[in-house]
Amino acid sequence: MQGKYTTRSAYLKAKLRRGVIRAMIRPLAKWSRIASPEPGYSLVIACHAALARLALPSLELAARQDLTDLKETIIALDGRSTDYTRKFEDDARRIAPALNISFIYQSPRESWVCRKINWGWVDCWLSYCKALAAVKTKWAMLHDMDAMLLTPTVFRERHEAIRTRGDQYLGYRWYNGNGVAREDQIAYIVEMILDAQFVRERFRPIDLFNNVTLFKGRTIDFDTMLYP
Repeated sequence: MQGKYTTRSAYLKAKLRRGVIRAMIRPLAKWSRIASPEPGYSLVIACHAALARLALPSLELAARQDLTDLKETIIALDGRSTDYTRKFEDDARRIAPALNISFIYQSPRESWVCRKINWGWVDCWLSYCKALAAVKTKWAMLHDMDAMLLTPTVFRERHEAIRTRGDQYLGYRWYNGNGVAREDQIAYIVEMILDAQFVRERFRPIDLFNNVTLFKGRTIDFDTMLYP
């Protein structure tokens, strides 16, 4: 076999393990179609709750961007609300008021399942799904909590580009790894802007989770969000 898993037994074991996790988390995330999207785009940030304050410099720089057409910023944290995260909320709103930030936390049930599995990719997936489920605009810009954007036109240029081109996904380079080749032309999700209306209409939240499967005759371990 070609790709990430070079033997049939290794591929089937990985697919089985991943299948168990997928079955456990599938009920955690839901969304509906965006029937009438609001104008502009939304900024989506998946944030590690235990290290949330590390996102503050990134938010401060994001607030210096040309924010033309930005509707709101949705920060989804991979845990429950605590004194620490509430202080983070206050500081984030204070240093970046222009971002119009709202915060989403895990429910007790979601947190219990995530802690039982104890794999960071599950929390990452759930944060993205919860944030995308809350988006009201057609477009959503994925922004890493530790990304330091120095060029002040990144957000505006990405939004203008995807709106003009009519793409579903627009990234800055092709993904390469875990069996995926650059020639497959699957966009790397870091600082990606995507058509949230398209994603929520065509895919289920579980489709965004890491997926062990066959693709073009190769064994692939699709990273978070790459399968759609």
